[in-house]
Amino acid sequence: MTRTAGARIGCQRPSHEEPPAPVAEIAAVDSLAECLPRALQDLDAADREAIKLCDLECMKQAEYARAKGISLAGAKSRVQRARRRLKQALQACCQIRYDESGSICCYALKPFTQES
Repeated sequence: MTRTAGARIGCQRPSHEEPPAPVAEIAAVDSLAECLPRALQDLDAADREAIKLCDLECMKQAEYARAKGISLAGAKSRVQRARRRLKQALQACCQIRYDESGSICCYALKPFTQES
């Protein structure tokens, strides 16, 4: 997932901040949402909370920092680490393929297996 600084999943951004993504990229990333619940489940509670609040519920990182009693820099680091781990979890539960520019082009859910 290639994102710019401050990009949040599902949050509206003013049109002057970044150009719209190509339609094919939007479709591939949006359809990848099927993998999201499974990938989020694989994260620890702190990472899941950071992603949920800052990316899915559009909480500003400054608000998140105040709510958690940490510095803004600490909150930004926490959210970035959670995003990295989410990307790894998505890659683990979905067979993600990238095009030559590094954008997601397609994916397939990996079969769910229960480990003993």
